[in-house]
Amino acid sequence: MQVYTQGMLIAQRYLITRLLGSGGMSAVYAANDITNGMPVALKQNGLPRQRAAWLKAARQLANL
Repeated sequence: MQVYTQGMLIAQRYLITRLLGSGGMSAVYAANDITNGMPVALKQNGLPRQRAAWLKAARQLANL
């Protein structure tokens, strides 16, 4: 997974302004939606070191 950086454009819509925080399994970024000028928060799930944990949790949820 690629780490987002300031000024990066995501999905041709969201312009990253800064990292708000990160934990063991995700990161949250402040961004601006360039289609309407609104500020948004983007959560990026699945940091590389946690891929196996995300897959395990997804499988457990699918089995419920």
